[in-house]
Amino acid sequence: MEPSVRARNQLLPIVVVVIVAGFTLVSAAANLLPPPHRPTLAEWRRDEMAAVVVQRRERIVELRLAGDHCVPEIAQELARLLVMDAQWTEVRSFADDFQLRCGTDPIVAKWRDAPRPRRSR
Repeated sequence: MEPSVRARNQLLPIVVVVIVAGFTLVSAAANLLPPPHRPTLAEWRRDEMAAVVVQRRERIVELRLAGDHCVPEIAQELARLLVMDAQWTEVRSFADDFQLRCGTDPIVAKWRDAPRPRRSR
C-alpha cells in the first residue's frame, strides 16, 4: 500500500505549528526573567562623585608626601583640595603652618578662610 499524497501535505503545517508554539513558549520564559539592572541617574551621579572623591583623596596624599617646600602652586592646590574634601581643621592647620614657614600667600589664606557650607534641610 502506498501512502496517500494527502498524508504528506499535513506534515508541513504540523511542523509550523510546533515551531510557532516553541517560539511562544521561549518568549514567555524570557519575559519571566527579571530585566537587567540599569542604574538610575542618581546612582550614576553617586558613582561618578565617588570616583572624583577617590581621585581627590589620592591627590591629597600625593601632595602631602611630596611636601610643599614653600612652592605656592603646591600649597594652593593642597589647600583647595582639603577644602573640597571638607577637611576644615586640616586646611586651617596647614595654612597656618605654611604662613609661618613660607610667609603669607593670599590664595592659601583664602582657602583657609573659606566658609563651611550650610547643612541642607
